[in-house]
Amino acid sequence: MCGLTGFYTLNKKNKRDFLLKNLELMTETITHRGPDSKNIWLNESNQVGLGHTRLSIRDLSSLGNQPMVSRNKRFKIIYNGEVYNSDIIKQELNEKKLFLKSSSDTEVLLESISFFGIEKTLEKINGIFSFALFDEKEKKLFLVRDRFGVKPLYWGKFGNNVVFGSELKSILKFDSFEKDLDYNSINFYLKYGSIPSPISIFKNVNKLPSGEFLEINENLQINKKKYFDLNKKFKLPKTKISFEEAIDQLDKKLENAVKNQLVSDLEVGSFLSSGIDSSLISFYMQKTSQKKI
Repeated sequence: MCGLTGFYTLNKKNKRDFLLKNLELMTETITHRGPDSKNIWLNESNQVGLGHTRLSIRDLSSLGNQPMVSRNKRFKIIYNGEVYNSDIIKQELNEKKLFLKSSSDTEVLLESISFFGIEKTLEKINGIFSFALFDEKEKKLFLVRDRFGVKPLYWGKFGNNVVFGSELKSILKFDSFEKDLDYNSINFYLKYGSIPSPISIFKNVNKLPSGEFLEINENLQINKKKYFDLNKKFKLPKTKISFEEAIDQLDKKLENAVKNQLVSDLEVGSFLSSGIDSSLISFYMQKTSQKKI
């Protein structure tokens, strides 16, 4: 788990020192999400600020710290999550003579976007993630959330500002944020015990839906794109198979899914409640691991 936050502002009244202090405060509120390092970045025009707190999982060195800049200096990224097939994509980049300096999946994601483009990369990657990417050349900010919405990402637009964060508390620290409650959201909470996506407890602040990304240009015009639709992706097979064949296929898919998620530079454990799901996960973990879980 890492934390990310930031803004895209057209308010030219704010001076650089003020924006840096504000960004530092926003980032400080999510330190609990990433205790291993904390960094901020503000572009030269004082419009785009990125803050990140890191929990080191892949490549524990400082080479994995963020915000991270691409080798061609065009892109900056802050990222929360893990790309399970990063080694495969890294090999693709190596074949293109793009050799990375770290073993971080963040760098793989960043350089893949730089080489293949964001939409092609989103087709390639398998993982759970939310990230913000700034394109220095096109002056565009991208906010992206994984296919099933495992990793959180809130965003809001008010006045001449777009603000985002892994948690609402970082957005609350943005100086121009207006704390107007959405009473319809409160009704949902009192009735169901939760607030459904894409709304939040505050007006003008939303949860980015799963499988979507926002493209925000230098005029703060927002283009929403759906890159993954579960209903379109998975369809019933055309040919019928037996129950035994279906069980065999499911066994292989579960084993492969668990195996892919065991890649880490730290110890990996299992929260075992003795239910069917956690028992299955623990079983496949032990089956594919060379040492005791």
